[in-house]
Amino acid sequence: MTAVRRAVYPGSFDPVTWGHLDIIARAAALFDEVYVTIMQHPDKPGCFSAVERQALLEAAVEPWPQVRVDVSQELLAWYARRIGARVVVRGVRGPEDLGPEASMSWMNHRLNPDLDSVYLIAAPEWGYVSSSRARELARYGAPLNALVPDAVADALVKKFSSTAEGPRLGTRE
Repeated sequence: MTAVRRAVYPGSFDPVTWGHLDIIARAAALFDEVYVTIMQHPDKPGCFSAVERQALLEAAVEPWPQVRVDVSQELLAWYARRIGARVVVRGVRGPEDLGPEASMSWMNHRLNPDLDSVYLIAAPEWGYVSSSRARELARYGAPLNALVPDAVADALVKKFSSTAEGPRLGTRE
């Protein structure tokens, strides 16, 4: 019997972007199981609730049956141990991401010596994409289809059109 190669791809996913989905697809090709885990930070409530993010992620990862969506408030190293993941997958957009990622990887390894990190370099078409950029554009009603799936764009438009900071001309096209 062979061991299941299980990885965890942690993040806030607030909201999930095409860049995240590219990393998920590539991780799904490398591992038997990938836990895409919304890591909740108590000091960062986010734009979408954990329940909303989970629903948007679950819809977006349907093409990959080996991908599971989860939510955690634990330290990543301890969460990975609990679910039996030996690898943390991280997307890297550029060299500026490597320093903080290395520091985080060393701390995770100190807390869980069985845990390694794998860095997937963002495809060039997604190197500029981020959740914060998608939220910012949504606030102004700018086109979102190059950054996020349609369901996410719709949720962003709805979220910001119902707040004081909503878009003037809400659209996702």
